[in-house]
Amino acid sequence: MTELKRQLAVCPIIAVIRDDASLELVLKSPVRCVLLAYGDLVTAGSAVGRLKAAGKLVFLNFDMIDGLGTDQAAVRFVARRVRPDGIRSTRSQIIKAAHKEQFLTVQSLFLLDSLALRNGLNSVLNCSPTAIEVLPGIMPRIIGDISRRCSLPLIAGGLIRSQKEAQDALAAGAAGCATSDRALWGLSLCVRGGDKKAGSLSQRTRILNYA
Repeated sequence: MTELKRQLAVCPIIAVIRDDASLELVLKSPVRCVLLAYGDLVTAGSAVGRLKAAGKLVFLNFDMIDGLGTDQAAVRFVARRVRPDGIRSTRSQIIKAAHKEQFLTVQSLFLLDSLALRNGLNSVLNCSPTAIEVLPGIMPRIIGDISRRCSLPLIAGGLIRSQKEAQDALAAGAAGCATSDRALWGLSLCVRGGDKKAGSLSQRTRILNYA
């Protein structure tokens, strides 16, 4: 079991940080996993350092950091200067390069139609990320379909704005939900019943409560 999966088992909410105000709030929140989705080559390292000092598992949204390139040299720079725990990207070459630097990886898939779904899953097979992020995350039927076809942890991301939307994604098979909505950062996951068969909703009931 990866560190990402262990942390999501405790708290399934991934806080998406898009500004300084959100950064300050997440430092005091109960979330275990954070996605840093703003900043540049100068500020990202400091933000990552503060988040890790607060005990968070930190992923860098590689595609949203100003000044980063799209090649292996950029990933090496992040490994040596920014030092997050993991990298999130839509780009296959970034995911592959991140593996070489021993990062945890989240490959994001924008599922606009069935062709995007098929191509995205083929890309996942080639890249073998730590986890997959499905965008938008408010598609329980699609999340369930992917979770049955793929053994990797699934993260529902994008447009999740309510407790019910998060709960629906988790019930469909997602291991976690990524959201920038601060009102959802206090959600925690309670697992009841047996867990003899991973991923089997008949063996366990997932319930969202406020921590």
